[in-house]
Amino acid sequence: MERRGQAGTVGASVFPCLFAILLAGGSPAGCAGDGGSASHGAAGTAGKPTLLNDIVDAEAFVGGAEVAVIGFFQDPRSPAASQFERAAGRIAEVPFGLSTSPAVLSRYGVSANTLTLFRRVDNDRRDLDMNSEDVDAEKMTRFIRMNELRLVTEYNPVTAIGVMQSSLQLHLLLITDKMSPRHPERMRRYRAAAELFKGKILFILVDSNLKSNEQTVSFFKLKKSQLPALAIFNTPDEKQDVLTLDEVSVERVQDFCNRFLQRMQKVEPRLSVRTSLCLSFVASVPCTQSAGSGQATGSLPSRRRTRTAFALEKRSRPLASACGPGSPAALSGKKVRHSKRDRVRDSSLHWHNAHSHHPYAPGCLHDGCYLL
Repeated sequence: MERRGQAGTVGASVFPCLFAILLAGGSPAGCAGDGGSASHGAAGTAGKPTLLNDIVDAEAFVGGAEVAVIGFFQDPRSPAASQFERAAGRIAEVPFGLSTSPAVLSRYGVSANTLTLFRRVDNDRRDLDMNSEDVDAEKMTRFIRMNELRLVTEYNPVTAIGVMQSSLQLHLLLITDKMSPRHPERMRRYRAAAELFKGKILFILVDSNLKSNEQTVSFFKLKKSQLPALAIFNTPDEKQDVLTLDEVSVERVQDFCNRFLQRMQKVEPRLSVRTSLCLSFVASVPCTQSAGSGQATGSLPSRRRTRTAFALEKRSRPLASACGPGSPAALSGKKVRHSKRDRVRDSSLHWHNAHSHHPYAPGCLHDGCYLL
């Protein structure tokens, strides 16, 4: 028995800059699949970084794994390199490489004491500056866990950051029970389908048993009795579709994705009518300041213009760098202290997220607030 939901949009958008993450104390792996799907490729002894002497070695190393990490150093005996080796020992399923070659550093456009994570799923990379004394093995590990997106990534409070910041804006979610005896076979077929849409769609696994995922399940108006189910979500315009399944098959996943892609191709990418009108309005109104008067001239009062421009800028503002995946706040895993005014604001955000405006909004904030 299967139910197909109509593609549509939901209410007001909740941009990533308003997204709250519950960073767990542990470091759950971002890998989903048959007992770990990381391809170690050119990786050497587990826990010990592979020495990359030239560009050929480095390119082969990066191309041989779904996720690969390279530490670029000038001195392999530096404190930062020592912390890097400690981090390598903590994440056995991710291959680590180390290079001190100026040619390799130049090839990847990095400076010394930089950790770079390469991932194949969206052909993207993430850099972490290790020059700060605050960046230790613990924070390197957290940085890698947050950004190690794979062919199929299991959604959890740590990988959520990488999911939200992926260059792939179309996400396919398999919402299923990981405890089911059919789970291994479902994952095998789901991964096979993911290979067909590599670089186009980010495939995500959502375990319906986790309480923290209840918000995601309810966002797509699904009940546990209707699972397993596929849910596809386009982050820019929030268009979505849902398909409940008797069982997962490569053909069914492929057909579901292709139909959604075809519908999207018929719609011209454009700004919302409201945003377009606001942008046109602001752009058409001159706003210059008279010499010595301190007053803005033009038909739109300066205060109103400032508020309008600020609102538009706020809507389109990307994630603040101070709270991004490489920021000290995000890597530390420490709870954020808020003033009374901030707590009121966060309560409002909690209510907003709880009313299902975004599939990745957590169900609660009281366990620990980590604002991006």
